[in-house]
Formats: sequence, C-alpha cells, structure tokens
Amino acid sequence: MTAEELVAFPLKEYFQQYELGLQSLCNLYQSRADAKAKAVEEKSSNAETKLKEADEKLQKLRANIVSLLQKVQEDIDINTDDELDAYIEDLLNRGD
Repeated sequence: MTAEELVAFPLKEYFQQYELGLQSLCNLYQSRADAKAKAVEEKSSNAETKLKEADEKLQKLRANIVSLLQKVQEDIDINTDDELDAYIEDLLNRGD
C-alpha cells in the first residue's frame, strides 16, 4: 500500500468489523457450549431416573426373594440386603 492508501484506509471501521466478527464467533461458541451442557444435563437426569428405577426394581425383587424363601423355608431369618446376597451366593456355591 502507498502512503496515500494507508492514510485513506478506514482503520476504525476495519477494527469495528473485526470486533463484531469476534463477538459473533464468541457467541457461536457460547451457544454451542450451552447446547452441549444442556444435553449433558438431560442425559444425566435420564441416567439418574433409570438408576432410581433399577434400584426400586432390585429392592422389590429382593423383597420377593425373601418372601419366597420364607415360604419355602420358614425358619430363615434374613434382615438385610447383604444377608440375602450372601445367602443366595451360598446356595449357588453349594451346587458347584
């Protein structure tokens, strides 16, 4: 560029446009980050719901197993999940 072209160059407008472009780019990245964060939150919420449902099913199954075992073997005394798990594991290992 010549000296006259440099003097005539609209430097202020150039930097204003440059700044607008950077702001637009930053907003785009922020929007993408917000969308990804929302998707992660939804997946996390869904996973928590599924975990809760699975835990409820497991507790119901354990209660049914204890009831069944008490009907088959009236003298059985199982009070905790750990006792039930150990008892079932012991039953399974006896068959080996």
